[in-house]
Amino acid sequence: MLGHELGINWQHTTLTSFEFGVNITPSVPVSKVLEKYLEYSSNPFGKMKGGVCSEASQYRIKAYDKGAQAQLAKELMRYEVHTKKMQFLKRKGVILQNPLDLNSEAIWQDLGQMLLGFHEKTKKTHSLREKEMTAKEIDFYFAGSSPKYWSMHRRRNKNTYKTKWRNFVTLQSKYMDLDIHAENHNKMREKIGQLIAG
Repeated sequence: MLGHELGINWQHTTLTSFEFGVNITPSVPVSKVLEKYLEYSSNPFGKMKGGVCSEASQYRIKAYDKGAQAQLAKELMRYEVHTKKMQFLKRKGVILQNPLDLNSEAIWQDLGQMLLGFHEKTKKTHSLREKEMTAKEIDFYFAGSSPKYWSMHRRRNKNTYKTKWRNFVTLQSKYMDLDIHAENHNKMREKIGQLIAG
């Protein structure tokens, strides 16, 4: 064991941050997926090297082109959560104090479900059948495809923000061409199950 070789007693160590995520191969270019992430909770996604991220005080969500990072000749996207403070996981019911806790399958099941929850609640745009849309609908769609649009309306008036978001969801449901996010979500669920099963 690495701990034995280095003279480390893992029971006497404490994790101060933790990162967990999953790699999937989307059916469209990774860049097309990343550009559709808007925000998680009240935190907009912004650009980072090779991808996008959403920052909160105790955690960070990152989605990026893992294939390009690893110089692979295939599309590979990583979606992950970085916990800046372990109290965040504790509030979610995940007790992770030292590396030995990671030997628990239950811990990984909890982390996997948490990751899926983050992805499900991440607000996104979809590819729509624009030829069927009115000019006004297209204008609204392209305005709403920017995280800055939603940040602006949240700052101005939360009720207006909520109304506009409901209308945006309705618009996307009406003209959705392909739900790539649902497809990716299922791939994430399947991959997590495979990783836990070993």
